[in-house]
Amino acid sequence: MQESGGCPYIHFRLYEDCQRMTSSYVQMVSDIKRHVSHLAAAENQGVVPIISAGQIFPGPAAGEAYCKYKTLVLPSVPNHNMHFVVVLHTPPNWAGGTREPVRLLFASQNLYLLGFLHGNIWQTLQDADLGTDITEAEKLQWTRPLPFKGNYRGLAGDPSSLDMWFHGQSDTYWSLSAFSSRRQQSGAC
Repeated sequence: MQESGGCPYIHFRLYEDCQRMTSSYVQMVSDIKRHVSHLAAAENQGVVPIISAGQIFPGPAAGEAYCKYKTLVLPSVPNHNMHFVVVLHTPPNWAGGTREPVRLLFASQNLYLLGFLHGNIWQTLQDADLGTDITEAEKLQWTRPLPFKGNYRGLAGDPSSLDMWFHGQSDTYWSLSAFSSRRQQSGAC
């Protein structure tokens, strides 16, 4: 995990090999978990707040602790100024050719996708909350709103065909890396 301008950059490399792709996912999730744990601890006098499963789901007998899993608590203070970036890399020696990484901006508070970087401009979802630390002048200079929101309402996708592995992620990569040229061809700005 690296930082740029105080914002953590978490790297996620695509692999055609399932085992390497799984390892890449695990590393990315571990880095996100570490980032969120750090933020949560900063709000709780340095202690990472954890809710045990026993606190949420009591065991069958009264007073019996039923705790197999522990869940981190997301930062509770409504600080909309905390973000992290997932940097999506193409696989080494990819048949599609090595290209620049795609950077995805997420809110640390709720892990929602806010947008992606393209041409040094953040392309942001219409409902993205970038926080109060960015001025209107900075928003005009460094962001461009996308013509859609980040929710899933109105999408008629088939959830049974959702591909989270290489093909789905490589489709995401290609779509976002080619976004600018498609947007200009359609006449939208």
